Amino acid sequence: LLRLFDSVAVTETTPLPATHDTCLGYYDVSGTYDKEFSCNNTDHRFCCGSCFLRFCCADRGKRLEQKSCTNYNTPDWIKTQSPSPGPTGDTYDPELDQTNTTVYITCGVIALVIAIGICVKVAYDKATKPPQEMNVHR
Repeated sequence: LLRLFDSVAVTETTPLPATHDTCLGYYDVSGTYDKEFSCNNTDHRFCCGSCFLRFCCADRGKRLEQKSCTNYNTPDWIKTQSPSPGPTGDTYDPELDQTNTTVYITCGVIALVIAIGICVKVAYDKATKPPQEMNVHR
């Protein structure tokens, strides 16, 4: 009777073989890193799909051979590149500077409005002033 319990204890501590796959982390087609995940669902136990799109499936025949995939490192096209060096020397070109033109136009418009206002005021005052009497000296 004691031997029966000893054999049961041995079988309980023996680890069971893995019955599900783990899809390893990888970089997909857009350069986004997808983390590792386990296919430990009741029906979907195998890592399937392609090297760039992995999912869990129930069909062992569609299982992905992950060791043949090469997209475990950051793709070269997604790595940040060093900034281009800044321009050297004097980059100011007075021919391309539009600041003076803007100032001239603005000041010209203001001066024109003031001149028109003065002319209108003088014309209005002359038009509304009563006529003067003519004094003839003898």
